[in-house]
Amino acid sequence: MEIVIMSIKPPNLSSLSKAVANALTKDFLILACRLREVQNLDPDMFPQVIKIAGIGRRRAYALIQIDNSFRKLDFDRDRLLGVGWAKAVILARHIDQENCEKLLGFAEEYTVHDLAVLLSGGTLNANQRVVLLYFSMEEYELFEQMVRFFGAIREGRGLAGKEQALVAMMRALRMHMLKGV
Repeated sequence: MEIVIMSIKPPNLSSLSKAVANALTKDFLILACRLREVQNLDPDMFPQVIKIAGIGRRRAYALIQIDNSFRKLDFDRDRLLGVGWAKAVILARHIDQENCEKLLGFAEEYTVHDLAVLLSGGTLNANQRVVLLYFSMEEYELFEQMVRFFGAIREGRGLAGKEQALVAMMRALRMHMLKGV
């Protein structure tokens, strides 16, 4: 009896990175699948692949979460591609075969923010307004210092509760201004 030993050739970093980058330009579901394959095949190589492909860690892990959730399901691929990866990652935390159609419908109907609120059990506020701010590093450091003073907390690379803290800061400033008048 002859024993044959097979070895699996380790993946080539350059070819993996190119495959990931090519998938990035095509569709996020292919990209998600390739990233999961790289992570499973060689976790030590994963950070290098995402770096060479120009994908941030947070996005890479979000895409893997999408693949882990959706690859087991029977779903309309075009609909999911249509809603985009940002909504798909929100769905990934909640989706199963039973609620797949319903959640895809929500994703088509609502914004990313509203979808996250709905799926986390919150209620939508129709009167909300969005404010986008661009700061220099120095200005952002001041912003962070002030909102943290008024109750925001550092969470990962961001700030939780910054909206409430900013409102508290504005109310305090308004009270100060009214006292001076």
